[in-house]
Amino acid sequence: MKEPNAPPRYGEALLNVSEKEKAVEEVLEGTRAIREVIADQPQLLSFLNVPQIANSKKKDVLNKVLEGQVQSVLMNFVCLLVDRRRPESLIEIFDAFEMAWDRSRGIHPVEVQTAIEMQKRLQTKLEKKLREMCGGDVRVTYGLDESVIGGVVIIRGDTGTDIDGSVRRSLEKLRDALLSAPLN
Repeated sequence: MKEPNAPPRYGEALLNVSEKEKAVEEVLEGTRAIREVIADQPQLLSFLNVPQIANSKKKDVLNKVLEGQVQSVLMNFVCLLVDRRRPESLIEIFDAFEMAWDRSRGIHPVEVQTAIEMQKRLQTKLEKKLREMCGGDVRVTYGLDESVIGGVVIIRGDTGTDIDGSVRRSLEKLRDALLSAPLN
């Protein structure tokens, strides 16, 4: 059973141990390497979640797959997650780790969704505006979502606040207004 508060707690713990070992950047690179491995081999995560397989076997496979790609602090942490039966939360924990790292440096994570790829000059202008709105540095990730139709949806990861300037939202507002209008 997933515990919703576990990823932030584990993310903070990973940040704390990484800072103690003075290896935050290396651990961050390692989390990204593990993400790539899981994206290329999604069966690895499925394998780690099978309760009938001994944890020692899972750790052996992890060591073989990740050998030389991740720092020992991160490898130990991932093995701890296996022991605690939390590998299903691996990506969420890595996200929480990055958010905690950003927060400690005053960086605000922002996700921008558009229907088509945004031009670089518009990204630069938007990022400048986002820094002003957030009152500091931002880490912007861009994603494509055809349902946006046009415009932009901005989601601040540190506050959960969103700004929906999409054509889809405008059409929804228009539909709601028409449906609630009196029929005289």
